[in-house]
Amino acid sequence: MNNIFSTNIPNREIMGKAIEFNDAAHALYVRKHPGSPFITCASFSVELYIKSLSAKTYYDGRDSFGNYKDLYSKSDINGHRLTKLFEKVPENLQNGLRLCYLDSDYT
Repeated sequence: MNNIFSTNIPNREIMGKAIEFNDAAHALYVRKHPGSPFITCASFSVELYIKSLSAKTYYDGRDSFGNYKDLYSKSDINGHRLTKLFEKVPENLQNGLRLCYLDSDYT
């Protein structure tokens, strides 16, 4: 039985990975290399940001010192098609994400 460690929205573990891929995409973008590596990093960062909005962090117990064992995060949103993932986000969050996109460097 898995126990819920955290229900922070956005999930910090998944969002941290999204930030890393966004940073990589941005580094490629400013160097004028917007080819496949840029597209891959940018797309994956968006996927992870969306998935962080419905993820929880679980643990499988505690060790003899009381520390959490086997922490992992999992999203309730599955798949890789960004438009399908976006449709699963609550409407109020969709509107906020649209505003963030319009304010980004990529528009």
